[in-house]
Amino acid sequence: MVMDKGLSIRQAEDLISAADHLVDIVKLGFGTAYLTKNLKEKIDLYHSAGIRVYLGGTLFEAFIIRGQEEE
Repeated sequence: MVMDKGLSIRQAEDLISAADHLVDIVKLGFGTAYLTKNLKEKIDLYHSAGIRVYLGGTLFEAFIIRGQEEE
């Protein structure tokens, strides 16, 4: 598991290039999923490398509390 604390697309590509064989899951931490430009592109990039992605604590909890986890 690796925590993405706001990596750019290029940094995510570098992470995948260097360590995709070691990473199963990426956590988008600290609400970065809300702030990240090209979020769908980044998630697609991780998925294309066989890496699952999930939202970090604070943002995930906010969605759960509001019943918006499907959104």
